Amino acid sequence: MNFASPNYAYLLFLLPVNGAPTAIVYRQTEKALKRSSGIGRVLTYEDIPFPVELMGEAIGSSGLAAARIGAEFGDYDRLGLGYAQLSEAMKAFPKARFGDGSPVFEELRTVKMPDEVALILEACAMAHPAWDKAVSRFSLGMTNKDVKRTLAVALTEEGSDFDIAGHVTIGNGIHGETPYEPGQSIWADFGGTYRGYQADIARRAIFGEPNDEQLG
Repeated sequence: MNFASPNYAYLLFLLPVNGAPTAIVYRQTEKALKRSSGIGRVLTYEDIPFPVELMGEAIGSSGLAAARIGAEFGDYDRLGLGYAQLSEAMKAFPKARFGDGSPVFEELRTVKMPDEVALILEACAMAHPAWDKAVSRFSLGMTNKDVKRTLAVALTEEGSDFDIAGHVTIGNGIHGETPYEPGQSIWADFGGTYRGYQADIARRAIFGEPNDEQLG
């Protein structure tokens, strides 16, 4: 079982070794999921609180009430489901064995289908134009917060998902939120998101004219 949660909208996928997969998603994402994944069995919910009984329905109707169920319990995984909710689901199936399935999910994620590669390339294609656009808008006196906002706007203008505009990390180690002065450098780790697939790029810029050391 794979869990993911943007804010409170839980997205759960039950992937049996044998049999059809089941998805549990926020009602508004059902059509998009069916278009992009081909998953035929989709259980939906309307709003918070998340109805834990849907997990029971998915597990029970898939014949997994006494099966071994792997979930993302690894050190670097984010389960995205509250402890109380997970405990309630596990108690409902005392004969099931829940364990760490992280190695399986990690291996699966390294394999990208051609359509996924195309989406990643779209996300990557936004990076350079967005950076060039953002740099043209940088000005002395800006803080890291100002620069971050400017870059996020540029990414969105280049087509990054509006609701998940990508990641933007700004800083130069010591500058904090002090306004930038001539000759100071800024470092950015950022990337756009296209239909949920993210790119990652890092760039550095100088406010004003760079000195010889910075050019080297």
